[in-house]
Amino acid sequence: MIWHLLLLSFICTINNINGDSIRYPAIFIPGNGGSQIWARLNRTSPPPHFFCSRHSNWFELWLDVRLLLPEVIDCFVDNMRLTYNSTTKKTSNLEGVEIQVPDFGQTSSIEFFDSSGIGYSSYFAPIIRSLVALGYTRGVDLRGAP
Repeated sequence: MIWHLLLLSFICTINNINGDSIRYPAIFIPGNGGSQIWARLNRTSPPPHFFCSRHSNWFELWLDVRLLLPEVIDCFVDNMRLTYNSTTKKTSNLEGVEIQVPDFGQTSSIEFFDSSGIGYSSYFAPIIRSLVALGYTRGVDLRGAP
């Protein structure tokens, strides 16, 4: 949280030094686990439990706290699992699991850890609100690169 305040102070100082006519864009790059992640399933391999979905439309994978319940967390972990190809030396999603970050380039997927927008899941929301109050515009000079 302290670095949020430092960044905001720095941006305010730069704006005051250079005048309000110059506004530098702010691009937020979240840490690991700091972006919402959505998944779509079309699995051929069996999931760990009978109640785990094999086929689905897009759904919130990270962070949906319901997926962290006992037993259900096994479904979550299986869908998040990466496979390693020793020949190509690359990792990829599990076959039949497609992953995306919603609204890439926008701030919506990094302001809160989940799509509910409830305060407990706040991440970059406070500093983004402060920058909007200073005249920044989401999607114009305020971006997220999850």
